[in-house]
Amino acid sequence: MEIIIWMIIGAIIGWVLFLFMKPDSERSVAFGIIIGALGALVGGWLASFFGGVTGLSFYGLLAVAVGAIVFAGAAGVVQSA
Repeated sequence: MEIIIWMIIGAIIGWVLFLFMKPDSERSVAFGIIIGALGALVGGWLASFFGGVTGLSFYGLLAVAVGAIVFAGAAGVVQSA
């Protein structure tokens, strides 16, 4: 269940970040949602694997948010280049 919550949080973060980056098309926003969800999964997995943090704790959700922001930000920079 927590993986679904991670993906939802990441998708929302990716969507918001790509809206601020002023994408060229709707495809770019969908790309931001997917990248945000993937980043959230990686961030949540890293937090639970290395830090022993549970998925729905404050630090677990913080790791999910940071993962989504890093992935979506990097994808936005690569896409604009």
